[in-house]
Amino acid sequence: MGESFAQLKSLDASLFEVSFNTNEIEFLNTELVSNPIKVINKSTQNVTVYLEVGAPPAWKTLGSTKKSYTIAAGDTSYIPVRLLPNAKVEGNTKYAINAILRDEDGFALGFGSFYCFTKKIVQWEMSILPEDRIYLKNGESEGNFQVSMLNVGNYKDEFQLSIKGSEREDVLLTDTLGNLINQPTYTLALDAGEDTTLSFKVKPASIKRNFRTVSMSSHLPETETDERRFRLYAISQEAKNLDKNIPKRGAKVDFISLANETTMSPYGSDYFPLVAEAQIQNILSDYSFMSINLRGIKQFEGDRRLIYFTQLLYSQNYFSTNFAQNLPWYLGYFEKNWDVQLGLVSGHGIGLPSSGKGISSSYTINNQHKIGAHFTRSPSMFGPSRILSAGVYHEFTGSKIRVTSNFTRNQDSLINANTNVLSSRASFRLSMNHNMSVFFAGSNTNYTDTNVNRLGLTTGITYSGNMLNNKLRATINTRYSSRTFGISNSERFNGNSRVSFDLNNKWQLQGLNNLNINNRFLSQFSDTVLNRFMTSTNRLNLVARADKGTLQAGIFYDINSQTNYNNHYRGLAFNYSKFDFSKNMLYNGSIKFGYNRPQNMPEISEYFTAQVALLMRIKTLTFNFRYFYGPSNPQVLITNVTSTYPQQFRASVQYQYLFKNTHFVLQTGGNYTFNNLINGHSVSLFPEFFYFTNDGWRLSVNASYTLTSSNFQKATSSLNVIRNLENQNIGPTVSNTMRFGATIRKEFGVPVPFSKSKNYDLDFVAFYDLNGNGMHDRDEPTIENVVLTLKDKQVITNLRGEAKMKNVPNGYYGIGVLPLNSINGWFPEMEDSLFIGGHQTVYIPFMRGVKVSGKVMIDLDQRTRSDDDVFDLSNIKVTAVNGKAYNTLTSLDGSFEFYLPNGTYTISLDENILTSKYQLMQNNLEITLSRDLENMFITFFIVEKRRTLNIKKFDK
Repeated sequence: MGESFAQLKSLDASLFEVSFNTNEIEFLNTELVSNPIKVINKSTQNVTVYLEVGAPPAWKTLGSTKKSYTIAAGDTSYIPVRLLPNAKVEGNTKYAINAILRDEDGFALGFGSFYCFTKKIVQWEMSILPEDRIYLKNGESEGNFQVSMLNVGNYKDEFQLSIKGSEREDVLLTDTLGNLINQPTYTLALDAGEDTTLSFKVKPASIKRNFRTVSMSSHLPETETDERRFRLYAISQEAKNLDKNIPKRGAKVDFISLANETTMSPYGSDYFPLVAEAQIQNILSDYSFMSINLRGIKQFEGDRRLIYFTQLLYSQNYFSTNFAQNLPWYLGYFEKNWDVQLGLVSGHGIGLPSSGKGISSSYTINNQHKIGAHFTRSPSMFGPSRILSAGVYHEFTGSKIRVTSNFTRNQDSLINANTNVLSSRASFRLSMNHNMSVFFAGSNTNYTDTNVNRLGLTTGITYSGNMLNNKLRATINTRYSSRTFGISNSERFNGNSRVSFDLNNKWQLQGLNNLNINNRFLSQFSDTVLNRFMTSTNRLNLVARADKGTLQAGIFYDINSQTNYNNHYRGLAFNYSKFDFSKNMLYNGSIKFGYNRPQNMPEISEYFTAQVALLMRIKTLTFNFRYFYGPSNPQVLITNVTSTYPQQFRASVQYQYLFKNTHFVLQTGGNYTFNNLINGHSVSLFPEFFYFTNDGWRLSVNASYTLTSSNFQKATSSLNVIRNLENQNIGPTVSNTMRFGATIRKEFGVPVPFSKSKNYDLDFVAFYDLNGNGMHDRDEPTIENVVLTLKDKQVITNLRGEAKMKNVPNGYYGIGVLPLNSINGWFPEMEDSLFIGGHQTVYIPFMRGVKVSGKVMIDLDQRTRSDDDVFDLSNIKVTAVNGKAYNTLTSLDGSFEFYLPNGTYTISLDENILTSKYQLMQNNLEITLSRDLENMFITFFIVEKRRTLNIKKFDK
């Protein structure tokens, strides 16, 4: 608020103080703004004044703007200022209101101002109509749905609405006229309290052949008549989201097209699923071999499961006992709190080989403690074994920490060593955004032939966290192992870090570092270093994200140090990637180039190298190539006595083709390599032709052809000159190989022995039960488009009212009945649960309900009503509850009706519509509807509370 004064000829403006009572006022849309102005007259005379108020255009000042006020000498007065805002007031906006105090002659005595503002409430509702699960009836190829938006905020606002899921190739989204909608995104401007509805049509589309690859393990041909489900999402948000705390609104709608027949279980009894896949290679060659993989997962009730696997190998023509000893197999049983695993298992040992054939188990004691143990022999469980491993572990899980401790003992007969390892890892949360993990392991190794003991350790630490409102994120990991840890003879260190900082929504800065050091000694007992390896990679990238893809540009500095050379490589690197889901297209290209500086090879100057890579996938075609310019390490330049600078090129392609007859699939791969030093070329082709049957068999034949050509004389010609050898022009060496193979795959059901569980076929018939006997008589019409639900399986009745479920395991099932056609007044009359104990026909009788009608009666106070008054009793909700709620609305005169199935109900009237002037005399009426009853009439009475009238008589 500011004040200013003007010097008057007869009055001194400094003798007047003018100020508003409040500096800032918050008001609601179209709400009256009132703020009196305070005037202090410090002069010695009475003064007559008036106010001149300045407000935004179209705002209305209440009261006369020329009304005068007389302020006595030395007195203080408050002059009311009241404003009515314009109906189009904007939210989150401040308005300045000014007032000038003038005397009768118009001279300014003072000036005052204040701000009024209104906060914008952003709130809206979104719903899917008619419901969020839409079933397509028999013969229907499309479904209709609507998205309704209602602005329940206090100002006009704009909302962005998008429909997700329509980019799938098996779904078509159109408007009500059938026009295809490719980008369903809308900006909706809604006034406060205004709503709008957008209407759409959705229909399943035939799956585009060769748009996406089909699975070679689960592809089923000719599935057009099977059940189909797809889901769309409606997502809305404020178009200009100034407040990040305002969430998005989301709603889903499921479209379901059901078949008239479905199968609950693939087989007629309880079974163990078993996938058998045989692979035969090198047919017609000298060394043919075959492998048969057998695997399966049996799921039991209560989240129990059994997992099993084995592999049979044929690689020799004569029988050997090694076949059984080396046979890989696995059997694991898992409960909620415990598990037991046999066969090829692994323990929790660190730095030791703890996998092999044996037994492993774990048990969860409670929410905090879990224990486990293992015992393995390798390579054979019962035959000769080199390594024996046994161990136990304990896992503690607290609110903010998890600690895993393990003890493992290994006996290695090949090197005559017994090793004990004790390890512990603790992971904990430092704060909401910071996590850390600490690891330590110690070992004691005893070599029995020399009685030498070695102590070793491994330790590591990991940190991850984010700062600055998640803009800065970092992950740091380090690990060190001494040369005496376990049975190793190498000292190793590894450290890596990743730090990223979001500059804004599109730009990010990344720092990537990795350091590996490995000192390999001559043996476990020698101090002589056999080889030293050190690699250090360092990247600094600037990442840009946009709809057109992600671009990454950076600088790098890599160090590769080995026993014979030490090379420093620095330069630039670029990467671009983009994935378009709607077109199923993926692009990823990278280029890296720079100069290499050998540190200990003065005879080699700095040299340039580059790498270019491209990965491109277009629908079912994948193309990949890599190009290398320059040597892989400096030693190549020393041994390369030619003047040719090394270059290599590799390319591969994969393609899958699904034929119109979807039983057949062709999958082809090929690659090509080139090396300029030896003028080497290699071309390979790997086609495989698949045939899928309707009952789950998969057969294939495959072939591979490789053609290679190389000329080593080119690489050694200069060397022959140096050695004074005769240069023989032998020419290139060409070779080719051809191999054939085949595969067979099928999923079987192995019956569970001694199981009492059997599977049965159910035939459903939905019909109008006219005589009430629960059986389908010849003259009773059937009902089409009734959705029947048993467990997680659904079918829909056909034109004859029939549907079928095959291979339903015996037991009790809850059954759901949902008619899609309008059959008002008819209700399914059957038990909620169904027992399946054999092949049977399940009748779904629909019986005529009882018509319940009534009226809401109102008793008005006639002393306060005229004869022509009409009281509106429409749209009052009447509810009947009997486990399920049925609703209807009253008409203008208060009458209502609806049909209810037989049973006992509580009928109630919505009392929330009544004000304090009215009283409902009775509510929550109990009624019983039986089969022999056709109609029932009930009434509700509303009484207007009487008011006391004071009647006065006046003399004429």
